[in-house]
Amino acid sequence: MRETLCFPQKRSSRALGLTPLAKAEMLVLRAPRSDHAYLKLVRFDDAGRKMPTRPGARAWDTGCIWSIMVRAKGTAAIYDDAIAMGWWTQTPITPLAFNGSNLNVVVFQGPDGVQVQPYERVGQPLPKHFPDFERSSQPFNIMQTVGGHEAVRVLIEVVFGFQRFWLGAPYTEKEPKPMETGRLEVIEIIGLEGYDHGEACRAPSPGTLGVT
Repeated sequence: MRETLCFPQKRSSRALGLTPLAKAEMLVLRAPRSDHAYLKLVRFDDAGRKMPTRPGARAWDTGCIWSIMVRAKGTAAIYDDAIAMGWWTQTPITPLAFNGSNLNVVVFQGPDGVQVQPYERVGQPLPKHFPDFERSSQPFNIMQTVGGHEAVRVLIEVVFGFQRFWLGAPYTEKEPKPMETGRLEVIEIIGLEGYDHGEACRAPSPGTLGVT
């Protein structure tokens, strides 16, 4: 599904922080037979200077969205194909035990800074309610790193009305290893000082700009 959008009205341009003459082309993607969890890929033209949302950022840097999460099958083959297409990774394929599931996880980064994080269950079936898929599923979660997760939790639960899926106590791994814990997920990485990229999360910056 492809749709071309224009923003001639001052109100629309102002809401997105764009100039009145800005234009955009939007490609909408969805999983087969899905009526939710769409992805909107937008290219802005005549919209001013484009700055990356999280240039050179690491997992502990706050602001903007760290990754879009999907379920996967055959992560090793997806890994090889992604590298051949010009994507890179933030992590190797990493085993992760989370909330009763054994997973293989990797974080891919595309040329525009968009990061996609496949989760593959190892030796366990998918949740019964989750739609089946061949290789990669529709998004089921997004992750954002914040500087104060309790304040964000109040905003999401009390103000926005989201229902809590999981809340974890501060945790320290016994041995250092790559890991990404992963709906709408916020994490706070304690003990590492980083940069805040919150001011860059707006059009026409390349990267993951938001959730609607």
